[in-house]
Amino acid sequence: MLALLNSEIFRTVKRPVTWVMLAILVVIIAAFYAIVYFTVGDPATNESLRPDATRNNGFAIGSAIATILVIVLAAQSMGSEYGWGTIRALVSRASGRIPLILSKLIVLTGYTLLTLAVTAAASVGFAFLFGSLANNDTGVSRSEWVDVLEAVARGMLSIGVYAIIALVITIVSKSTAAGIAGAIALNFLEQAIWALLGVASDTFDTVSEYFISYNVTGLTSIGSDAAVDGFDATRGAIVLAAWLVGLLAIALFIFRRRDITSS
Repeated sequence: MLALLNSEIFRTVKRPVTWVMLAILVVIIAAFYAIVYFTVGDPATNESLRPDATRNNGFAIGSAIATILVIVLAAQSMGSEYGWGTIRALVSRASGRIPLILSKLIVLTGYTLLTLAVTAAASVGFAFLFGSLANNDTGVSRSEWVDVLEAVARGMLSIGVYAIIALVITIVSKSTAAGIAGAIALNFLEQAIWALLGVASDTFDTVSEYFISYNVTGLTSIGSDAAVDGFDATRGAIVLAAWLVGLLAIALFIFRRRDITSS
């Protein structure tokens, strides 16, 4: 298991896309603050530039981008093995298929935490920079730092669900592109689908509360102006955790029975 983990870490670190995606994340956050500074009203009174409003501005945007980046890495981590024809060699060298998947999940979890840490650091950093330029630098209190850390924890759970979805689709299809497209499509379309169904019957609004999009939106919007009315954070976390465990079980079940002789 340790050898597999070291191998996965080495390959992830050596892939240029790992660092290019983080650079893109930082650039997007910087662009957001620059656009707000130069185009939206008076910078000195614009609350979006206040460092103490980071969680609802730069961090919120960065988290949405981080979700896509982690989906890409999740699909690529498994899809590349099929594409390069290395899956059989990895399985034969491993002590089993489950340790192979688990090593990828551990690295994926670490990368998710890294993207959220970079998101938080870049958001606070650029908020301080542009807030100072606009004489709108309010600083960040201890409680606001706690809010950011809580947002990171909720982001880990929310992003993790979509990462596992990308992994499941990739295992089934043996395609990186399918894993990325499927998870991103679900991320963007699920809420719209439930909204359309809700027009037909209020029952669908209730049913949607036990699916992914509603609970991801509820958790990630806690404390913001876009917070979901009546959302139960504890229940939302439990629902997402259940989806995470269930999807992980599906991924392990499928991969254990996946025929890799033709890959």
